[in-house]
Amino acid sequence: ERSVGTKSLTITPVPVARIILTAPTTVMDLGTNFFIELQLLDADSVPVPTPRSVVWMTSNPEVAYVSDAGRVFAESEGNSTISVALDGQVGSVTLDVIPRIYSVVMEPYYSIITVGDTVTYTAASLDYFNGVVTAALQLWSPSVPYVATADQDGLVTGRNYGATAITVQSAGNVGVANVGVDTVPVATVTLNTTTLTLTQGESQIIWATPRDAGTTFLNNRVVRWSSSDPAVVDGITFAYGDTTVVTALLPGTADWSATVEGVTASVRISVLPEASSTCGLIKDAWIRADDGQYLGRFTRAIDSLSVLNPTGKHGDPNSWASAMNPYTTYGLKWSGISARNPFAQKPPTIRRADGTILGFYTSNPNLMPRVSPLFALTCDFQ
Repeated sequence: ERSVGTKSLTITPVPVARIILTAPTTVMDLGTNFFIELQLLDADSVPVPTPRSVVWMTSNPEVAYVSDAGRVFAESEGNSTISVALDGQVGSVTLDVIPRIYSVVMEPYYSIITVGDTVTYTAASLDYFNGVVTAALQLWSPSVPYVATADQDGLVTGRNYGATAITVQSAGNVGVANVGVDTVPVATVTLNTTTLTLTQGESQIIWATPRDAGTTFLNNRVVRWSSSDPAVVDGITFAYGDTTVVTALLPGTADWSATVEGVTASVRISVLPEASSTCGLIKDAWIRADDGQYLGRFTRAIDSLSVLNPTGKHGDPNSWASAMNPYTTYGLKWSGISARNPFAQKPPTIRRADGTILGFYTSNPNLMPRVSPLFALTCDFQ
């Protein structure tokens, strides 16, 4: 026979002698959160099991709120002490909450100014909750400095027609706004002459000057030239078109006009008959470029080598060997050996069959004797 008995045991929890709270960092960015590690130690620094219920406390819940699981949420700028009390012991960690810049906003978002005018942009650094953070804004800059420039106070100045983004950086964040720069309206256009008399085949340089209402010269404006009678007067333009070389083709009168953004100025040109027959003088002659290239001859338009043949090698405006092709060395308006450059010093020459030079084949009115390409095209070499 066996006897069964019972015995009561009393388990006394090991008292907590020290509480340690460890945070990933003691400086929190506003709007972030993390867990704090809790460690309980006895008098011998041996870890004590964490009881099921631990009360977490915060000294400033408006700055840093802590959950029952020890998760801290940064709510506003400031500092707060997170603590745990157990068995008469207290463990704590103090956290500083600082605003972190999450975005940069600019005002105005878009503006339009004219060349020479200014507009001031402002920028604000915002935190996670879109609160304004006092921070130094750095490096104001335009994406297209040719259109507008920006100083470090946000003052934007229009330089040339176009549009550009304006950016400002703050703590690695970028704010973007935009500005459009419009041109100052053209009020007047004047030419370097208002009347002109030319002899058939003669050329003259004419330029246009656009100005605003305050008589300030307006640079880089597109000038469009036209003739009231292209059979009498025609011309060649270059660059933005503010300068042209006009050539008298046939006897008569025509207006040579410059139009800039709807404003027009004209010169009345009277063309007198030539004293001698230039067309007869150059008939059957040929053209030689300064680099030795053969550029055709002055013969009937049906001749494959004639400069008058619009489908021939030397008359086709798309042919590389044609002085009338504005995209090749011999017709380019900026080429030093081009027939169409009004400032060329080494243009093609017109030669007889034996090589004798008759003159220049050029639009440069300062080289004599010469024949303008535009005038040569009016000849009838029958």
